[in-house]
Amino acid sequence: MSTRTMKTPTSLPRDACVAMGRQYLLVRGIALLVLSVTIAGCGDGNPFRQVPVTGKITYDDGSLIPAKSIRIEFQSLTPPKDGKSPRPASALVNVQDGTFAEVTTYKYNDGLVVGEHQVSILVAGKPNLIPPEYAEINTSPLTIDTGDVPLHIKIPRPQVPRP
Repeated sequence: MSTRTMKTPTSLPRDACVAMGRQYLLVRGIALLVLSVTIAGCGDGNPFRQVPVTGKITYDDGSLIPAKSIRIEFQSLTPPKDGKSPRPASALVNVQDGTFAEVTTYKYNDGLVVGEHQVSILVAGKPNLIPPEYAEINTSPLTIDTGDVPLHIKIPRPQVPRP
């Protein structure tokens, strides 16, 4: 049996040491960058605070709107912040009882931006279930404030022309 002894270099060429040092610094720098981004987080860029919102929508007399589906849209009246305007929000209404929850602005069920909102109502079903001005955000007279949760949105029955 022969035993071999391995020779290890006692010193590396100077250029190899410099190159390894640079690689080490580069890897270390990248690791620190990744760590700092992970700790700081990227953020979603949303400068607005949201609050959960629930509520109910009915006619003025408290009766339910007999629609196949109802969607409520909210447009925040909060002024722009950091050069960004709040996004519109929406919620689907349970037509069986007129209630709504899961209001979504940026992420599912994140609520409404704090403050006042212009409100529009979109209905599917028979025509003339709501006055036409309520269907457009620019013409709807409805406004709500997130400080009034739970909301109860009441709209008048439309006046249907008689033949």
